[in-house]
Amino acid sequence: MKGRQQFFTGYIEGYFGRVLNWQQRYGIIDTLAGLEMNTYLYAPKEDPYHRIKWRESFPPQWRRNLKELAEYGTSKGVTVIPAIAPGLSFHYAEKSDVQLLSAKFEQLFELGMKKVALLMDDIPLVLPRECEGRFQSLGEAHGKLLQTLLAAIKAIYSDAELFFCPSVYSDQFVEGCAVDSSYIKDLKAAMPEEITLFWTGDRIISQTIDEKSCGDICNLFGNKVIFWDNLYANDYAPNRLFVGGFEGRDHSFVHSTAGIMINPTGLYETDKFLLHHLAGFLAGEKEPDSCWQKTAELFEIPEKYREIKDFFWLPYSTVDESRFTKESINRLGNLYDELIVPWVHPLKLEWYPWLMGLYLDFEIIRSDKRNNPQWLQQRYSPVVAHMIKSRNPSLI
Repeated sequence: MKGRQQFFTGYIEGYFGRVLNWQQRYGIIDTLAGLEMNTYLYAPKEDPYHRIKWRESFPPQWRRNLKELAEYGTSKGVTVIPAIAPGLSFHYAEKSDVQLLSAKFEQLFELGMKKVALLMDDIPLVLPRECEGRFQSLGEAHGKLLQTLLAAIKAIYSDAELFFCPSVYSDQFVEGCAVDSSYIKDLKAAMPEEITLFWTGDRIISQTIDEKSCGDICNLFGNKVIFWDNLYANDYAPNRLFVGGFEGRDHSFVHSTAGIMINPTGLYETDKFLLHHLAGFLAGEKEPDSCWQKTAELFEIPEKYREIKDFFWLPYSTVDESRFTKESINRLGNLYDELIVPWVHPLKLEWYPWLMGLYLDFEIIRSDKRNNPQWLQQRYSPVVAHMIKSRNPSLI
């Protein structure tokens, strides 16, 4: 009888707009080890050799850094999985591109890696014109590429593992359910069964991950699905910060799959804070808010912040309208004097832009500064300042 498949938990460095330095990656691995998580997916969109310059060899210093990071991870029980994302310019019908990609993975194996990932996320969902007639869909092209790559890496290490993020990685990319799309059907028909799939859920930023929203895709791929959870990501909304409780995920369902990992913010201290929420969920904590409170104490978050935490909770959460009244804001006191100035902690340094932004948003409601259009222009982008002035003439 086959044993249960490995359950992958941990951190995805897979966001746009930020990149960690190597020392911070060591710190993330320390956090993962301390929380009994086991995986770090190296897939930063801003590493040019991962994505834009995928055809070029990894620089020598980068190779040394990754090798040392992976060795450190192994010593801590954390597997570093490096990824390559060639989809923006990959020619599926060209043997030379397939050979280049295989050679790029071989460079990773020379560093001692045995788990690698191919990512085809965030690229056009149509088969390139030069491939028409060679494949019936982009899904088939990806499936056949995976066949070739898996054979190539198995020739190097018989126990090598390949992970894959498809172009359709959520129901959001198609009408109806992804399992009924031609991309997923053709991918499944051609993709080797032993490959593990990354999936974000029914949405790119999924409100729920459970049997109802994700059961079909997991059944189709034999539960060899790792949830790439974007709950805390803010690269698509850099004016927002989401650091609330880990809500909407079904514990028993997730544990029937190949795992769950968070792709968070790229803010070092913040991401360590968020990993504690994932750890609470994995440990069976049933009350996300209670888990958040415990973590807040651990990270020395002041009580004053907890009075405004609903403004920074989750993408799908809403703030009660009563919180936006002048009376309610006045009851909070002065965030600048009572929270922003006295709080001394690395988290405050990372959260400062959003805390200061909320403070100034409150000021526009309760202060005489709202009568100053120049202040609006300094505080907000030109577009937003114009919208405020044109839609709310009473503010000027």
